[in-house]
Amino acid sequence: MNAALTILFAAIASAPQMIEEPSPRPFTHALRGDMGLFSALGFMGASYSIEPAAKPVMLELGIGVGFSGAQLSIMPKLVLGSRAHRFTTGVGVSVGIPGLEIEGGPPGTALGRQVTPWLNADIAGYDYRSDSGFTFAASAGLSHPLRNGCIAVIDSCVDLQGLFLPQFRIGFGRWF
Repeated sequence: MNAALTILFAAIASAPQMIEEPSPRPFTHALRGDMGLFSALGFMGASYSIEPAAKPVMLELGIGVGFSGAQLSIMPKLVLGSRAHRFTTGVGVSVGIPGLEIEGGPPGTALGRQVTPWLNADIAGYDYRSDSGFTFAASAGLSHPLRNGCIAVIDSCVDLQGLFLPQFRIGFGRWF
């Protein structure tokens, strides 16, 4: 009997422990610094993102500086993938203040700097999120001005009508 109890206790002691590890804390807010080209945040900016728990969406608000001045942006995004590696895509608007130098009317007639709204599409994006909350994000897509006119570039005039610019940005930050 003692031998049987000894064997039983030894088997129980050597059995793998079924300790449940706590799941990582869900992060729902992020702050990130971004750099880019023709992006919703311009050349350089900062973004704040909020992601409802267990929903495949995220809302990003940003401020930056670009060709058209200070940039303010808002972009809802669709989020697909795991907690750590995610594909993101979204469409939003931004506004450049004081805007682009717009010409209108007869050639050479300057209207001055005009507030310039933009339509921005992050067509393909990637978001990495570590267990500690560190994040790296990259996205590429298109930007389109939502005003008519002509911008003076060096010695020529570029018509904003039908202008689509490729955009790209990368950012580093923290989810909390």
